[in-house]
Order: sequence, then C-alpha cells, then structure tokens
Amino acid sequence: MTTNLGALPSNVPLKTGVSQKRIPAAGAAVVWPPAENYLLPGSGEPGEVGPIIRPHRFWWCVGASIINHCNTGWQRYDYQLRLVVNSVYGNDLNGINYFQKANSNENHGGSWLMSSIEARWYCEANTTYHCYLLSKSSSPNCYYYQHPEHYTLWSYTVGEDVY
Repeated sequence: MTTNLGALPSNVPLKTGVSQKRIPAAGAAVVWPPAENYLLPGSGEPGEVGPIIRPHRFWWCVGASIINHCNTGWQRYDYQLRLVVNSVYGNDLNGINYFQKANSNENHGGSWLMSSIEARWYCEANTTYHCYLLSKSSSPNCYYYQHPEHYTLWSYTVGEDVY
C-alpha cells in the first residue's frame, strides 16, 4: 500500500529497498575504452547494475567510483551513468536519462586520480531498469584500474511505497 509523503513522520527516514554492487575480484590497469563502451569491473560481469523491478514507484540511486590516469599531456576522458528502461535507453519519470562526468588529466607524473559519479532517477512501478557505466570519450592514453579498492559500481532503491 502506498503512503503520501506528507503523512510520514519527519523524524523517520524513507525506507531503502533493493541494493546491488559490482566489485572486481582483482585486476590491473586497463586502457580507457572508446565512447559508448562499458567501463568493465574485470570480474566477467558487464559494467552495469540491474535489473531493478519494483511494485511501486521509487527513487533509484546509482553511483560509481574509479581511479584513472593518463600517460601523455593533457587528456580529457568522460563517462556516464546511462538509464536503460525495458531494454532500451530511456527516461525516468522526470525525463532524465543519464548523468555525465567530464574529467581531464595533465599527466601529473603518472599519478592515479580518483573520480566518482552519482545519479538519481524517479522510476515507474513494474518496469525493468538497468544502469550502464559507459565511456563517453575515446582516450587511448588514459587508463582505469580494475581492483576491489579502486572500482565500485553500486545502486539502491529508496522511497518505495511513497508518493
């Protein structure tokens, strides 16, 4: 049964629901992939979370963190969290379909840099959702690292049964 948000006590957090996490078992430095390709965890799984199907509308929170570096001059490397609705790229109930991060690196002595991204989508009930972690630029002189401490892709639902 759904509940009006205004009817909930203000001192009680919204309940969370389904959670998922992708963490590699081990790994190594990997060349930054061309645009529209997964940033893979190196565990044999794709760089995605899902499927998420809930009986009521909900907020889906998705995030990723990686470390990366470039070995020549200034480089730009972009990536995004892309929403997939019923097996095709699609929008949430607010018309949003991706969150994108633009990064640059000027080869600071081969240092590894941390980067993270988060997304929030308002999703429809009884609909299948996935989220892809995708490269959005081709940066052949850049790398990311597949390792349990340096690559994380996660998601959880919140606000289920609340409208």
